[in-house]
Amino acid sequence: MDQGGNYQVPLNQALSAIGSATSTPPDSTAAASEAGKKRKRHRPILILACHERKQQCDRAKPCKRCATRGTPDECTYYQSQADKRPIGQSLRLDSEIESVEGPARLEAAIQSTLRSMEPSTLMGLQALLQLVQASSTLSPGPSVRGQGSSSTQSSTESSVEVAAAALGQLSQQQHPGIEALNSASSSIGPIAQVLRHINMEQKQSAILSETAALADFRARLPNHPVTNHLLFYFFAESTIPWIWPILHRPVFDTCYLSFSDGSQSPSVDFIALLTAVCALSLQFLPPSVDGTLFVGNQTGREALKQRLQELTRASLLHEESPPPTIERIQTLVLLALHHLNLGNVRGYYESAGMAIRMGQMLKMNRDPSGQELTELDAEIRRRLWCIMQCITLGRPYLIHEQHCDVKLPYNLDQVELHALPHVHYKPLTEPTEQTFQILQIRWSKILGNLWNVCFSTQQPTFRTVLDIEKKIQEFEQDIPPAFQLTAQNATPEKRFLTVQAYAISQQLLHARVLILRPLLLRNNNADDGISNSLHAHLRHLCKLNCQKLIGQQVALQVEGSHVPSACWADTVIRLFDIVVSLAVAISKEPLNSDINGMQDSLVAVHCLLTQMAGCGSIAENGVRCVEAVRRHVARLVDPQYDPSNPLAPLDLDLSGHNLKLGSLAVGKIPYLSDFEGHWETERQDEPIPLYGVEFPSLDALCSEEGVKSLQKYLDQLTNV
Repeated sequence: MDQGGNYQVPLNQALSAIGSATSTPPDSTAAASEAGKKRKRHRPILILACHERKQQCDRAKPCKRCATRGTPDECTYYQSQADKRPIGQSLRLDSEIESVEGPARLEAAIQSTLRSMEPSTLMGLQALLQLVQASSTLSPGPSVRGQGSSSTQSSTESSVEVAAAALGQLSQQQHPGIEALNSASSSIGPIAQVLRHINMEQKQSAILSETAALADFRARLPNHPVTNHLLFYFFAESTIPWIWPILHRPVFDTCYLSFSDGSQSPSVDFIALLTAVCALSLQFLPPSVDGTLFVGNQTGREALKQRLQELTRASLLHEESPPPTIERIQTLVLLALHHLNLGNVRGYYESAGMAIRMGQMLKMNRDPSGQELTELDAEIRRRLWCIMQCITLGRPYLIHEQHCDVKLPYNLDQVELHALPHVHYKPLTEPTEQTFQILQIRWSKILGNLWNVCFSTQQPTFRTVLDIEKKIQEFEQDIPPAFQLTAQNATPEKRFLTVQAYAISQQLLHARVLILRPLLLRNNNADDGISNSLHAHLRHLCKLNCQKLIGQQVALQVEGSHVPSACWADTVIRLFDIVVSLAVAISKEPLNSDINGMQDSLVAVHCLLTQMAGCGSIAENGVRCVEAVRRHVARLVDPQYDPSNPLAPLDLDLSGHNLKLGSLAVGKIPYLSDFEGHWETERQDEPIPLYGVEFPSLDALCSEEGVKSLQKYLDQLTNV
């Protein structure tokens, strides 16, 4: 079946609508028909001299025959007494007849164009012409002023606006017959011309609006010294690109240079990306930075933070339904991290979810190798999609593997991507800027499985917990040597390896604490297949993992003179979970022999969060939560303790804590599988109810009310 046969039904409907839309009203058609009949009875209008000689005349003024005879003055038109109508009236009559015959020529002009269109397009064109017909049949007529005329005018304007929008969409399809349609529309009456004029005005208005928005956003950006300093800190000094390499720096630098020297007008999406980069860089910028960089020192710094946040939101929302772009996705991912550092969990998940949805609209969840993209563009999309897979902290697990088939990114530095495909891919044993993200992709799947299996509506069994821990153990064994804390492979050119090695190790420790923490709530002599001796071992394992994680973070902060401080929200979240776990352990065993060591660990976390408090409200709320836990523990250890008394002053010098916890930072800790033989084999498939208990989580760090909820939880835990 040929293509034209498939479109026959909507084509006939569209042609019928065209004939209706472009036809004149019945009254005017009848008048024109009657005038045509009169014209047939009208005698030919000829030159008088030619008429008398019965010669053919060309009806020029003077005509050719009079000019040949040399009597141009005698060239006058013959008119009878019965018909003295002026020539202008005849010309107007010809114009009316031309307008009546216009639809037939229009149908012939666009018929070939309609046959090449899809059925959905034909149906849209039919609706468009029906709107035009409805608007053309509305006549003002005699009406009382203020009654009816306004509604008629509003309806007509609405129809023309809808028709103009539809015509604009039709003109963007670039069909072969569109040019013929446009050329023919000039002779079929004013409707097509008006619509085309309105469409051109809308396009010009959109261009002017875009230009005005660019000028406004550009004027609200920080001056060049401040912007350049924030960009330099973002890429060269902060840990942001080390943990989340969201931007492809060579491409970003090229766009920024064109933007700075004015050689190329930027898009609003690039301005949104630029402001998001500056806002996140300012969030990580130490308070000790040179005060001359900001007007009014700290006051100017806070004002600039607010300004950048508002500008990022305004540039993202300047269009009602913007198309997805790589720059917009990158901006949303940066904005999600910014929200999380501020403790805005709702904004974090909304921005991350919007970025993922836009990525799916661009088909980034499918490998771009089969798309018409260059090797560089395809690799940039792979890397950005893999970052979005890892950014949701595993809760909720937003991207399911069955919906994706994106290959792993190449283990290459960004500067090496421009040589694709003429470059050899490096193994994971050769660390690059991308190796950490490749490891994070695998880890995000394990973490998502952990949350789905152990902390969902269905309670896990001991065998399920052992299977998850086995995956964690296998991941730890497969970590390349350069990312193990015992290795000394970090060079000045690859300082990021130190921060990335600590991040991977802390992720593993945090996951192991989450697995063991519910078992801290177990009461002795409970009938669950766990002996009291095994329970004591499990509690000890949980406390060792907590103290090891704290020791590693202290060691990382002490190395701050060589490695930039990693003041990340996920670091605060991990420390908060450790504090809650220690509080549960102390509450269940206040007379434990290791109570002093656990209290020292709480003090170390208090010092760490106090140093991070300048980076965001989530760290500030973390400080208040640790203070509440320390008072609660002090009341358990010493019944005479008065909670209204202030805590002992903190010594923010972490070197002392580093000496106490340094040995735990690199020591090996057994796994649950090492104690598998102590669990009753016949009861390993029974659900563990303790995993259904909820612990204080991220919500406690997002508001001041979270501190009260944490205090309430601790009081209930003690009463139980």
